Amino acid sequence: MTRSLTIILTVCTFGAVASAQFNTNSKNIAGNVSWNKTFYDGQDIGTLFIMSPSIGYFVKDGLALTASASLTAFRYEAQWQIDDGNLGVGAKYFYEVDRGAVYGGGSFNFNGFRSPRSVLIELGFLLGLNKSVFLDCGLDYSMGLGDNKLSTLSLGVGIASFF
Repeated sequence: MTRSLTIILTVCTFGAVASAQFNTNSKNIAGNVSWNKTFYDGQDIGTLFIMSPSIGYFVKDGLALTASASLTAFRYEAQWQIDDGNLGVGAKYFYEVDRGAVYGGGSFNFNGFRSPRSVLIELGFLLGLNKSVFLDCGLDYSMGLGDNKLSTLSLGVGIASFF
């Protein structure tokens, strides 16, 4: 817990001295936790808790290329297990609004060694805490590719810093 608070405070402090937001050549660091209901071929199979750090680089005003990682805890029949993590690459588009920004994006994910690849579609809102640090509230939908019939709907909250 102490380690998590230290990381969050470091991101917030670093973001507080930064001034760029969604402009070309800006960068961002974000962290997210989410709770998910998981379905396999349409059947409810359990609950997931996911921690996901990510980084981004703005190639154009409002458009960022992203890289992410995640670690998943899975609950099935009243037992929690740690599952393989995943790595993802994708893009997000940010549209500035009065107190922050709304965003939409997608990524292609490599889900550990035991399960195939998936596609993630995400929508969210960034609420400005200061000029460069935002509370990130989002909704994600992950859909398996090929023989992977796993789909996940996630509601998450996190912190994002832009510099």
